Amino acid sequence: MAGVEDRGALVHETSRLHREVMDGRVRLPKSGAVVAGERESLPWVVIDGAGRRIPSVNSYLLDPMLGEVSPLTCRSYGNDLLRWVRVLWAVDVLTSLAD
Repeated sequence: MAGVEDRGALVHETSRLHREVMDGRVRLPKSGAVVAGERESLPWVVIDGAGRRIPSVNSYLLDPMLGEVSPLTCRSYGNDLLRWVRVLWAVDVLTSLAD
């Protein structure tokens, strides 16, 4: 039953890491930023540490803009998504999201 033991270890490790992130004991990367976009339809974009746009995040930001929200709402959503991407980078779920 090695497979069962392995899964238990993975769940335990994930739970420990989750607690550390939630308790603020994991230092999140400072890479990435929300920067001014080049067009009115996407006034703010999220970039990674190398300055490359993150397509999945920026694609999501287009949806609220279709509903004619404020550009500041787009920026706020971008900052929220950047924080989430930083969490994913910190726990090695994602290594790169850029084009």
